[in-house]
Amino acid sequence: MEENRRFSGGRPHREYLLRGLVRCERCGAVYSGGASPSKGFRYHYYSSQRNRATREKRLKTNHSCAHVRAEWLEELVWSDVRSFLKNPGEVLERVRAELAEDSESEDLEERHASLARRLAAKETEKGRYVKLFAQGYLDEEELEVHLVDLKNQVENLKLLIDSVEADIGRKEENKLTAQTTEAWLLTLRERIEEVEEDTGEALEKRRELVKLLVEQIKVNRNEDGHTQVQITYRFGPPPEEPENVYGIQHSVL
Repeated sequence: MEENRRFSGGRPHREYLLRGLVRCERCGAVYSGGASPSKGFRYHYYSSQRNRATREKRLKTNHSCAHVRAEWLEELVWSDVRSFLKNPGEVLERVRAELAEDSESEDLEERHASLARRLAAKETEKGRYVKLFAQGYLDEEELEVHLVDLKNQVENLKLLIDSVEADIGRKEENKLTAQTTEAWLLTLRERIEEVEEDTGEALEKRRELVKLLVEQIKVNRNEDGHTQVQITYRFGPPPEEPENVYGIQHSVL
C-alpha cells in the first residue's frame, strides 16, 4: 500500500520474476505478466497469452485460463528458493553427482578418436582405387562405383563425428554449468540479502536462481473454481517441506 501511494495509481512499469515459467495446466498456454487498473490502483497478474492456437483449443473445450496475482505467486516461489539457498544440501549433492559422471565423457572421447581414425583410413582409399584403375585392375565403371560408395561412407562418418562432437560439447557445457552452480550457490548462501535488494542487478540474479531451481509452474482451477498453482522444483521440495514430493500445490481462495 505504501508503494502504491508513492507511485500515484500504481507502478507504471514492473519486471516479472517468473516470466516464461508459468503455464496453463489444461491448454498449455504460456503466461505473461500484465497489469489491471482498479479504483486508482494498478494490480499485477500472470495471465495467459492470447494466440490463435490456444484460443482455438479453449473454444473446443469451453475453457478459460485462470490468472494469478503476481505479488502472491512471486513471493510464494521466492520463499521456497530462499529455503534452497539457506540449505542447498540436496541441490549440491546432485550437482556433485553430475561432476562425478566422467565415464560417459571418456566413452565419447574414445568414440570420437575411433571415428577419426576410420575417416582418415577412408580418405586414403581413394588414391588406392585410382592406382588400381591406372594399373588396369579396375575399369572406369568399377572405379566410379567404388568412388561413389567411398564418398557416401566418408559423409556418414563425418555426420557421426559431428554428432559426437556436439555430445562432447554439451557434456562439457553441463560440467561447466555444474561447477559454476556449486560455486554460485555456496556464495549466494552467504549473501541472500544482496540478492533480495531492490536493484536491477539483484533482480537478474533472482531470475537466474528461479530458472535454475524451478522446472515449471502450472495454473488451473479446482472443482470449487478456485485458482490452483502447482510448482515443480528441479531438486525436490524446499528443505522445510516434510513430504518427499516434487510437485507442491497451492490453492488461491
